[in-house]
Amino acid sequence: MKAFFVDLIAHPAMLVKIILLAASVILLLFGLISLLVTFAKKSNLFKKIVAGILVVAGLTTSIISGLDISSVYKLTEQQNYVACELLELESYESGRDMAEMANERVNNENSAAIISLSLGLSGDVKLCSKVSAEFLNHYPDSESLNSISELSKDMLKNIDEDEDGTRFEAYKGELTDILDDVKSSVKPKDEGSAEDVAEALSALEKGEYIDEDGEEVDGVKRASSIAKDLNQNDPLTLQLQAKIEGKKGNEKEAFKYLEKLVQKDGITSNKVALAACAINGGYVDKGSDSEREVYSNKVQSLEKKADKLEDKIKKADDDEEVKLKADLATVNSQIESLKNTIKNLDLIKAANFVTTLLSDINSTAVNAILAEISYLMDDVVKAEEYSSKIFAANLTDDINDRLTVDVIRILENDEYAVSDQNDIQTRIYDLIYKTHQGCTDYFLSSGNEDGIAENFATFLYSNVNSAVNAIKISTVTTTDLENFEVSVNISRDNESGVPYTKDDFAIYDMGVPVTDYDMITNSGNKTSVCLVFDNSGSMSGTNIEQAKEAVTGFIANVNPNVEVGLVRFDDTAEILCDVTTSTGQVTRAALDINAAGGTDIDGGLLMSIEALKNKSGNKIVILLTDGEDGDTEGIIAASEQLKQNGIVAYAVGFDGARVETLNHITSITGGQLMYAQNPEDLQEMYRLINGFISNDYTFTFRTSAQDDSYERTVRIVMPDGYYDEIDYTVGLSKEEIETVINEAPRSDYYQQIGGSNKNGGIY
Repeated sequence: MKAFFVDLIAHPAMLVKIILLAASVILLLFGLISLLVTFAKKSNLFKKIVAGILVVAGLTTSIISGLDISSVYKLTEQQNYVACELLELESYESGRDMAEMANERVNNENSAAIISLSLGLSGDVKLCSKVSAEFLNHYPDSESLNSISELSKDMLKNIDEDEDGTRFEAYKGELTDILDDVKSSVKPKDEGSAEDVAEALSALEKGEYIDEDGEEVDGVKRASSIAKDLNQNDPLTLQLQAKIEGKKGNEKEAFKYLEKLVQKDGITSNKVALAACAINGGYVDKGSDSEREVYSNKVQSLEKKADKLEDKIKKADDDEEVKLKADLATVNSQIESLKNTIKNLDLIKAANFVTTLLSDINSTAVNAILAEISYLMDDVVKAEEYSSKIFAANLTDDINDRLTVDVIRILENDEYAVSDQNDIQTRIYDLIYKTHQGCTDYFLSSGNEDGIAENFATFLYSNVNSAVNAIKISTVTTTDLENFEVSVNISRDNESGVPYTKDDFAIYDMGVPVTDYDMITNSGNKTSVCLVFDNSGSMSGTNIEQAKEAVTGFIANVNPNVEVGLVRFDDTAEILCDVTTSTGQVTRAALDINAAGGTDIDGGLLMSIEALKNKSGNKIVILLTDGEDGDTEGIIAASEQLKQNGIVAYAVGFDGARVETLNHITSITGGQLMYAQNPEDLQEMYRLINGFISNDYTFTFRTSAQDDSYERTVRIVMPDGYYDEIDYTVGLSKEEIETVINEAPRSDYYQQIGGSNKNGGIY
């Protein structure tokens, strides 16, 4: 209880409530003293009445303020208890969501522990380790968070050896013991009601599931049955009822419940859920029908005017015709604008409601809903602006933001960030669903002229690659564990339109800010690029045409200090064009490529080494493939040769490309893997790579972290919030030690290619 009130005081909104309570108590005491003085001095009736009013005012406001703070405490603890119950029911996403909302109301240690536990218990050990470590910065004395963090670090070190899952089961058992301790510390008075809410939410998350009696149960029906017996004025019940109606597709009913919820519990998440429900049909403006009629009448009037202008044009001479056609174009533009207004009137009304509701609130969830509104209203520029804010979340600063963990999971975790576009889209869908609090059976689509549906989740996905690839740490070098050199590539231009300076970045070494560092710009250095082009049979048709367009676009936009060559491969490989400054020659060679044969990736890589063998300066290979090469050992061997020759490899995969194989290539050489959702995205991939080549920096700094660990982490943050962070090993990793036993010592044991995450991974 004491720790909770410490958290209350630290929270700005609650601090206001506590100050108000303190002022009320002071007023009460002042009134009581004044009243006693008036009686002691036998003051007149007027002074006694004034003193009495002060007492009543102080007592009333003290009671109201005390009850307000008590209700916040009660609801937060109740949500934490429900979250624990959900974790016990293995509804890990719902449990984390509930704990994050409790933490949003008041940042507190119990919520932090539950959020971390939900990740570890669900098997996301790497993210659990990261998140629990970040929360420890807020609660350094927390026994539960310290235990979770240490257990997760230990699990990560041994995760590759846990083939039968026994280590993970033991890890999960220890986390369950911690969960039991946390749950016992947040036990509410109305325990049964909280358990009922948890059961209903779990049923909604699981949908149709098999109960303990072995019977199939419909989640919505089960949740509805439970909800009807709960206190209908309780915030958790209102939230549950809104989710149930959302699952049923009854947005207007969901909106009513959410309106009541916001009145009782006005945290940002609840307001955003209300906003989401509003733009998906829940908000009804009574004046819309009459406004729509007015606009329709204007359209009819303008259409008649357009008809008259067309008649005049037929009879007009040349001079009159020009003016009349200009007038007709203006009228048609007005008609089109009014028709769009009529079509989107409900959305416009809902958007106005949302703008008022969310004014002056800045959070990831708010940016997500504003991006959605902009997308629905066909304002792509605004939608991309808000989308970039979503994916620029900085974990150090935003750990208490409800959606931060979800954004980090999309951007950082290897399993989701680049490996399979379906997985990452699922995570994006989850992000949207969570923004809506599950109060809408979400699916939005808008057809383009080709009749291809593009939903909002797909739109957000198209922005993920830019976020993931905004900044890339390629290598980290140290000779004494104090002085570090970090090589960085950036694909984004500075928003201010001027070159980056060292003051535009923030560096964190082992989580500690680095205050003194230097930045060297390497962009003017000579760079040789070899394009390695997959022209196997699977590339025929649209794939090869889109690939050619992306490659030739890259060639046309390289800097003057960059020279380019071209290698093609199918089941054989050859140099089509030597590395040259003659971009026209390379472009012609690329345009002449045809698709045929198999997929010999390692042959293409080895041929690129041949093409770059006599080159100095930066040497880069950009591999493009849509297929899978079964010779993994050959590809790894070729990648090692690239590394030995000082060549950095970028890989662009799409369609059937095996991402695990491509990741070997880029992680060994210090490059970057990009996965295009479809052939049309290839141009964006090559634009990003061109940005990396054009914006090349080296940061040097002396560590301020009081940590001499050989397993380290460095993070560099850009001015708009995008960042890259890598775990690296100083000297040799365990895997490398095994390969160099009985070999001669290496000349530099402190060189580490960054980004390989050799000490990490996802369970």
